[in-house]
Amino acid sequence: MRLINHDAVVFHRVGGLHLTTRFKDEGPPSISENDWKAGSQPVQITFTNGTSLQTTVVACEFVPRNGDVTGRRYTVAHGHHHWINLPAYGIVDPAGYSQLIRTLIPRDAMSWAAAQGRSHQEALRLIRNGTALELEKLLQYDFGRCMLM
Repeated sequence: MRLINHDAVVFHRVGGLHLTTRFKDEGPPSISENDWKAGSQPVQITFTNGTSLQTTVVACEFVPRNGDVTGRRYTVAHGHHHWINLPAYGIVDPAGYSQLIRTLIPRDAMSWAAAQGRSHQEALRLIRNGTALELEKLLQYDFGRCMLM
């Protein structure tokens, strides 16, 4: 089972899905003004990242470059492959979104833990009085584990 680690939020996974050659593996993508499609209006998209942690991002349509993949292939139950074209959208402020995730997970994990059983509440007490600060990371992992179920 993979747990959420907010320190490891990435926008492109090393060796990943090969959806683009645009981004480097070292950090968030850098998108220039020339990358956005002329006349594209920003839209807000709300999604859950596979958990109940809902986030909203602002995205704009961009001009695909050589190497960008703007569709997905999928296979239906009887084995036939299909391709669907998808509009090319990018997060307007990827660094800001990364920081948002790094803020939301710890906050929501502490709120979630307060509504759990006695062991979680005791962990919160130990964190708040400074006795066992390392428990905060464990509560975040437990929060991520429970949100993925």
